[in-house]
Parts: sequence; structure tokens; C-alpha cells
Amino acid sequence: MTRGQPDAQSNELHQVLSILLLSTFSMVGLLMLGIVLWLTAMNIDIARTHLRGEAVVVSSQRNGPPSTRHATYDVRVRHEVDGRWYTATASRATTSYDPGDRIAVYYRPESPYRIELGTLMGRWFMPLVCAAIAAMFLGGVLRELVLMRRRRLASRRG
Repeated sequence: MTRGQPDAQSNELHQVLSILLLSTFSMVGLLMLGIVLWLTAMNIDIARTHLRGEAVVVSSQRNGPPSTRHATYDVRVRHEVDGRWYTATASRATTSYDPGDRIAVYYRPESPYRIELGTLMGRWFMPLVCAAIAAMFLGGVLRELVLMRRRRLASRRG
């Protein structure tokens, strides 16, 4: 063996580590892709079955201990549908609102007392971020697989 050239054992270790790293990146990419599909399915369902309305915040109560950095809130709102007023609570909201704030809500016509919060753009932000992360991980895996194949073909020729 000449200096600077890897031996067979080193090559084998490099190959095993590459496979482990590619597998890990593939799993993360596929997990993110699954999250994208789940969030997209939820958003499509809301777009198909819910109507958009405007509600007035009655109260916004923080969940969990005050020491947690990332809090969720139970937001209680009132909104009008066909001349009738409904009070509804959205659990696990990520934003705290002040009483009297006007916010967008989505509700089913047959059950206006059950709501989803958020604007259409806000509902699509997270799936887009997750899609970008999935594309980076899976794109990196695909790129590395192509490079590995090229190296293998080049080593067979030379």
C-alpha cells in the first residue's frame, strides 16, 4: 500500500458510515415528507369543508406552566353565522390574543361551535417549511447516491 491511498479496511468503514449516514438522512427526509402530507391533507380538508369567518376574542388562556418557553393557548371566541352568535374555543393555539381582537376562523356550517384558527397563508406556512427541509435532506441523499454510483463505475473502469 502506498502512502495516501486508503486500504481495504478503511474503504469498508467509509462505505458502512456512508450507508448509515444516508439512511439517517433518508429517514429524516421521509419523516418530514410525512408531516407535509399530513398537514396538507388537514389543510385541504379545512378548505373543502369549512367556511371562513371573523371572530372576536373573548379570552386567551395560557396552557401549562409559565416557565415553558413555547406555550399554547385556549382561545375563546364569539362569531356570527346566519344571524346567530356562537361561542367556541380553539385549543392549542400558538398565539395569544387580547380580548376584543378580531381574528380569522374556519368553521363547518353544520357545527359552527367548532372552529379552526388561522389565515389561509398561516395554515400553509408550516407545510412549506417542512417541504423545504424534506427536499434538502432527500435531495442530499439523492445527490450522494448518484456520486457513489459514479465513483463505483469509475473504479471499475480504472
